[in-house]
Amino acid sequence: MAKINNSEVIQKLIDELELYPANDLIPTELADKILPVFTINSQDVIVSPPVATFVRHGVTPATILATPIVLYTTPSTGKTYISNVQLQMHCETGAGMVADVFVSVLIDGTRQRIACLRADYDLTFNESICLNFQNPILVDAGATIIFDVTALTDATKMHGSAVVVGYTE
Repeated sequence: MAKINNSEVIQKLIDELELYPANDLIPTELADKILPVFTINSQDVIVSPPVATFVRHGVTPATILATPIVLYTTPSTGKTYISNVQLQMHCETGAGMVADVFVSVLIDGTRQRIACLRADYDLTFNESICLNFQNPILVDAGATIIFDVTALTDATKMHGSAVVVGYTE
């Protein structure tokens, strides 16, 4: 067994364990497998999740998109993160369409799709996807967050929407 000879450590044990020297046995030895644990820094550590500073929504018009919809342009200074994305598609009966709806962003100078739904149907359908990024996506400064549709066939009977949630530091 290890013997405790340091009076400051013994006093710390008395204080932390609220022992009374007149009544209690003060430990001066440690068992081979028992280790004392002391708080070195008693200051509170507060961890708070970031708060969303932007929420943007875009909807396709009655006919297929001619140009992408810019949902948000990130500030040119600071860091911008995307924490959530939601996509929704609706196709009317007999549309016979193949299309992608997607949200894309610039990450390290390359445009990348961060959420995508593909329709390849000839029936009425509604589909949606909602993503919550546990590790938010860092987007390039001064970049656009885009909602777009890529139609491989006639998609005039298709409608879509997108929501992007994020924050800046």
